[in-house]
Amino acid sequence: MEQANYRCWHGVVWLLVAALSGMLLAGCMATSSPVTPLPSATFVPLPSLTPMLTRLPRPPANLTQTAAPPTIRTIQLNQTVDAIYIPGEVHETYVFTSDRARWVSIELLARDAQGDLRMVLQVYDAAGTLIPKASVPIGQPSLRDVWALPVPGPYTIRLFSPETEARAFDLRLSSVPVPEIGGGSLACDETQSGEIAVHGQRDQWTITGQKNEQITISLLSPGNNGILELYDPAGELIAHTDDATHPTTGTTLTVTLAEGGVYTLVVRMYEDAQAGTYRLSLACGG
Repeated sequence: MEQANYRCWHGVVWLLVAALSGMLLAGCMATSSPVTPLPSATFVPLPSLTPMLTRLPRPPANLTQTAAPPTIRTIQLNQTVDAIYIPGEVHETYVFTSDRARWVSIELLARDAQGDLRMVLQVYDAAGTLIPKASVPIGQPSLRDVWALPVPGPYTIRLFSPETEARAFDLRLSSVPVPEIGGGSLACDETQSGEIAVHGQRDQWTITGQKNEQITISLLSPGNNGILELYDPAGELIAHTDDATHPTTGTTLTVTLAEGGVYTLVVRMYEDAQAGTYRLSLACGG
């Protein structure tokens, strides 16, 4: 019974508290000034970023520093012309005619003070076919900027360059002689005769040898200073006589072969500046 009375009084107290709280809240609202609403905000959109993010167009894939149309000039064999290169503005192409199959040399010589020229030369025939540079056999002088023209007719010289500044240079077109090559095969215990007919000629003789075989090559070139050079089957120089060969007593070269196969023996004159006959001998074993 006492517990029920307690619960009853507890409920009455909570009702009184709630009623008083409501009366106080109503009085405060009646005596307070009305609330002024805040002004509505105006939304200002940010400027579009699209124009700033627009990518620049990519240049054409085939655009080069020599995109300007080339200026075509005619040049004669054994002639030098003044030339100029301006990236994107001046790009010269040179045409010439050969009356026969021949070798030609094309040289570029800088006329300004900007150092070596960074240019690549290419030669094309009338059909637009690229002409390769001349290749030389083993033991022949290395050639730079020399082309072997296969037939008579017109040819075109084109220049390609990564240069970023204007360059002034001379272009020299020259006809060069095709190297004369004599020689043959040289067997053990055999003597052969040959002749260096013109300056710069280098004769080639082939020698077939066995692994670990010792060979001795003798050269006599009366009145001249002959040189011997021996190349292995892969074309690598493995032995040679020095430049002090006596023109009267001749010279000898003794080599033990590291492998079997065909070796190339080159006979030439000192500094390629002499001409004359010679005798060549080969001894095997020993």
